[in-house]
Amino acid sequence: MTKVVLSPATSGKTFNVKVSAINDVGVHSTVSSPSNITIATYSTAPALPTSISASSDDHAITIFFTNPADRDLKGVEIWYATSSGGSLSLIGSIDGAPGVAQEYNLNYDSATFSLNQTYYFKLRSVNTSNVASAYTSEVTAQFSTVQTSDVTMNAISDTSGSIVSYNVNPESSTQDSIQYNSSSNILNGYMASEVTLGTIDSTVAGFLINANAHVSKRTVGSSKYAYAIILQKLPTNTYWTKANASGNYAVFIGSSSSTGASTTDGVQGNFSVSFIDDATGITSTTGTKYGLFIYETTETTDQWWVFGGTGLTVTELKR
Repeated sequence: MTKVVLSPATSGKTFNVKVSAINDVGVHSTVSSPSNITIATYSTAPALPTSISASSDDHAITIFFTNPADRDLKGVEIWYATSSGGSLSLIGSIDGAPGVAQEYNLNYDSATFSLNQTYYFKLRSVNTSNVASAYTSEVTAQFSTVQTSDVTMNAISDTSGSIVSYNVNPESSTQDSIQYNSSSNILNGYMASEVTLGTIDSTVAGFLINANAHVSKRTVGSSKYAYAIILQKLPTNTYWTKANASGNYAVFIGSSSSTGASTTDGVQGNFSVSFIDDATGITSTTGTKYGLFIYETTETTDQWWVFGGTGLTVTELKR
């Protein structure tokens, strides 16, 4: 007996079959009388999909599941509701072989879905006779955006008040005296800006430091130089030290000053630097400071300065 497999075969469909024989030289016999073959229908519902889970991001939701092992499986339907146990709507269906792990990808569509809305998904199996199983238990997912409540700014305490600007007037003749490298060593200059850090989370690997200052010096004598340096003061210290990875001080104004310049001519210079400082010794502490300090080494008398630029900013870098 010879067996022929007809595929695909749909439950309940009738096939009209005729056969004929053929010999080695290609001569056919007469065709047999037709036989009607009806594919059996299945009134028993297939089993439920298993191993159901869902994942999501701001653009897509993915439903994961495993098909039941029923031989007459046609596919799996995906349904959703906007509340737990609520009225279900069909999203779509996906065909698949029995027992195979599958996934259904749902892309965000603003006409149908909303951001930050929790959706409740249930699945059911359908066989080739279009008999459906019961619904599975529900899983949830949502198309999400980043909420401001999800963002914490641990690195800088009180953003509006953490940067302290000195010499806020257009002109100033008042110098700042700081302790540098030790409590007994005094350095005179101008603290252009200062940032105080709050409690630093253990996930912070370091900081991106950006410093910028525009300085105008109106009284110009001989050999007048201005330097800029990025300082750091740990909570355990009473004095400032040079910030790690900041490099050496920078000469940025006055290196070619004319000795005969008048008090209204002056000189100008712009200082900018960016570097990454690690969080060693700072993590989990409170009150570490960074400072942008402008100073002179060849004179001690007060001079007139005008500060501009963006000052000093600190951005935390996560691990």
